[in-house]
Amino acid sequence: MHVEITSYGIKVTATDGIGSSQPKNLKPVNDEKGNVSYYQRFTNKDQRAEHWLQRLGKALADYLRKYGKMNISKENEKLVDFPEGYVLYQHNKEYKDNTKSRHDRYLYGAYKFRSPKEFEPHLIWLVSGQVNNCKCVYCNNSSRGINNGKRKESTLEKTINDRSTKKIKNDSEAKKIEVENVNKPKFAKTLYRRGEIVMVNLNKTGKAHHTELIRNSSDENDISIFYWPGVILETSKVPITDNMSDDTASANSDGCGIIYKAYYKIHLLELSEVIQVDRKTLLPWLACKKEIPKSFINNNKLEPNVKAYIQAIDRVNKISNIYTPVHSYKHKEADDHLKEIKDPLERKRLQDMENYPHYEAILLGTEMIYVNDYVRLAPINVASMSDDDDSEKESEYLLNNRKEPEYLLISSIYKHATKGIQFTGDGLLRGKLLNEHSYRRSLSDYEWTTVNKADAEYTIDLQDIAGRFYLLFPNLKDRINCNIPKKLDERFKLLGIEDY
Repeated sequence: MHVEITSYGIKVTATDGIGSSQPKNLKPVNDEKGNVSYYQRFTNKDQRAEHWLQRLGKALADYLRKYGKMNISKENEKLVDFPEGYVLYQHNKEYKDNTKSRHDRYLYGAYKFRSPKEFEPHLIWLVSGQVNNCKCVYCNNSSRGINNGKRKESTLEKTINDRSTKKIKNDSEAKKIEVENVNKPKFAKTLYRRGEIVMVNLNKTGKAHHTELIRNSSDENDISIFYWPGVILETSKVPITDNMSDDTASANSDGCGIIYKAYYKIHLLELSEVIQVDRKTLLPWLACKKEIPKSFINNNKLEPNVKAYIQAIDRVNKISNIYTPVHSYKHKEADDHLKEIKDPLERKRLQDMENYPHYEAILLGTEMIYVNDYVRLAPINVASMSDDDDSEKESEYLLNNRKEPEYLLISSIYKHATKGIQFTGDGLLRGKLLNEHSYRRSLSDYEWTTVNKADAEYTIDLQDIAGRFYLLFPNLKDRINCNIPKKLDERFKLLGIEDY
């Protein structure tokens, strides 16, 4: 079940509302007849929003007790928040002829829901993993389920072995890869995530002892301390107001016009210190990773802070080889979708997929990668392919079709019985920057094209994922290289964190 039970209530961790259409007229506007109309956005503290959260929380708690076998107290029968991208509005209409004013409330997200009761089946569908068709009045007409648009009638499968060979399998109708323009979501999570390892600029923490640490660190061994590695324990965000500092590096949109400033609670490795900073204090590990000579790691003559820094960097370098899939769920193909598949081998492949554990996210080295993320792909090396017949055919194909994807928009993460962790999704190319003067960079500021046909997907092996695509670091080249599976508790034990 895609929920977290907290001391404040039920937190829904799945959504289909990111990038959804939201009301624009938030200020009173007169129409041609003189009537006034506008939308009013509610915060969760508003009693009208609390009413929705209470109603939905009660219905969801009942469902989780019955079908999820979860123990939820009466005090927790409340949603902490609406699913991400969902916002409650009131549409106010005031008529010139003194007709009684209307005040209609709607929850905007994937659709415009008119009441908590109307949204309940859609909420349950989100929480249950979107396996079966949604029963809400909007999805029910389109038989909407998780497989629509994700598992496609044919699959363009790309498998990478240890020699960087990439095999492409086409169906009978897709003998040539065509590059087509694609309208991708305008919003994707680009903030640093809970569980990730980042580098903290000690000059920007506002802590005097951090500045002193930099000043006193020894540089006689060519080791200077400016960025310190830390693990993100918690993330939070608050709406930006007129009197708050605002910059592209520390703000992000929720997809519906409200701009938030993000804050991160960071555990600084080896310092046993937890601090809270904003995003402009942080860098991805891959943007400034450090390699420490082995001779320094066990050198007991180093100044204590330098030794702590070296040990912290050593811990991160070890973690960089580790991967940990998280939030597992059972995937099931929709029966009506399977009936549409004419190729028996393709139908069997999709049915076999139901036996593989699926995951909402995976910790790859220092990064947390989610379904629906844009990730960088390792480049293909055609020259390194072996001389066997299959590879010769692949080389010829690839030489004639150089439209190899640079990115993957992930639609699923799962563990294959023999091939290990794999990813499926659309293969993408990133084009020119369409809006160079954008105040806050977003995915829609770039031109994106899809490599696979509309009825196909790529299947990518773990070792072909280079890392997350960061809007603030669009040309990042360093890559992840993970080959050791570890459980979550083992991972944080290696980092020296016991209470994550």
